[in-house]
Amino acid sequence: MAFTRLKIDNLFCFKNTELSLSFSRPPVNSSLEGEYLDGFEKFYFKKVCILSGANASGKTSLGRVLFSVQQFLNSGNLSTAHLSITDKSQPAYIEADFFQSHKGFLYRVGFLISGSGKNPITLSGTNVAGVALRKNDSCSSATKRLDKVWGEGKTSLKGSSKYFSSYSLSPDEFTDACTKEDFFFGYHYALSENEESVHNISVLTTTALSAVLKTFDNTIKTVSELRSKDGDGESEVQGYSITFSNNDKVMLDLEGEITNKERLSRGTYEAVKISHLLASVISDQKEDIGFEDKGSGIYFLDEKMAFTHTELEKMILTLIISKLPRYGQFFYTTHNYDVLSLDLPAHSFTFSKKQNGATSFIDATDVYKKNDRNLLAYVKNDCFGTVPDVSLIEEILFED
Repeated sequence: MAFTRLKIDNLFCFKNTELSLSFSRPPVNSSLEGEYLDGFEKFYFKKVCILSGANASGKTSLGRVLFSVQQFLNSGNLSTAHLSITDKSQPAYIEADFFQSHKGFLYRVGFLISGSGKNPITLSGTNVAGVALRKNDSCSSATKRLDKVWGEGKTSLKGSSKYFSSYSLSPDEFTDACTKEDFFFGYHYALSENEESVHNISVLTTTALSAVLKTFDNTIKTVSELRSKDGDGESEVQGYSITFSNNDKVMLDLEGEITNKERLSRGTYEAVKISHLLASVISDQKEDIGFEDKGSGIYFLDEKMAFTHTELEKMILTLIISKLPRYGQFFYTTHNYDVLSLDLPAHSFTFSKKQNGATSFIDATDVYKKNDRNLLAYVKNDCFGTVPDVSLIEEILFED
């Protein structure tokens, strides 16, 4: 299960903004395996989305929108706490396409959101549609059928095409219809506000935490589990103790909260969040083994390696990508140009561009053709229009 398309309007810096998370041409000599659905080998989706762009161009905001959609898919309730409407005199809108591999369906959910003046942001209505995938479907052909079902808007809860809405069903009927579809995505979001949002994925593990932290800071001597015993004598991990070569200590709980944070460098502090996400990815991949219905998970790592050496950043990204479950999808936001040298297909790179206050997404393959070799040169020459405008800084620099 993964997202194939996202549309956002009147939220944050998004104005009728679309993000494509599928591709049409068969990958040639791709380093990424499994960017298709088993049984539907022409249906391609992006397992990795490396999102690059200037400051305030919508990268973190994208994570907040995706997280809100995830909450609906898991609980039936869209959280608006992470959202901000741009023009409160107008409704906002989110539309997301995603597949469920075990059901062989492509789905779409649409949310109309309102909020005026000092009133809180609320969900006004939700539409859901789905179409059964055909053996020779591409994502494009399936989406066209989904568009038709969506446009007709005829309530249907069974069969190869489905449509239902909170406008036409009672609240109980709508909730029941969503429950029967069994929407599910595990997820792990590490956004730039230093909060992690995790659902149905494991917590920290000693192996991942120790390996990452010792790599980020070679003065760390040991990473040890802190255990407590219950009444039956069973022990459970309650947290972790990090000991430095000078015997200083830092304590972590299972959710990655840290005591004595100032003892850590900024890069090492962020490494705790990275370790948490890495442990989630590895755990989910292991759960795939022996199961016919392969696992999925959405993982969003938002600029958590801005204070990390570039070679270490690339190595961590390579490790996370290599451990993704069969239908896992990984989003990573960064400003670092060196990440463009990763051994990934060009369709894995997307650029965010902000003009006149509105963000758009540009797929690398829109400009970077298959016979070209140096994506970095395209970016540095501003072929994607994503290099920030520094004219105001230059005025100060060159003033008399």
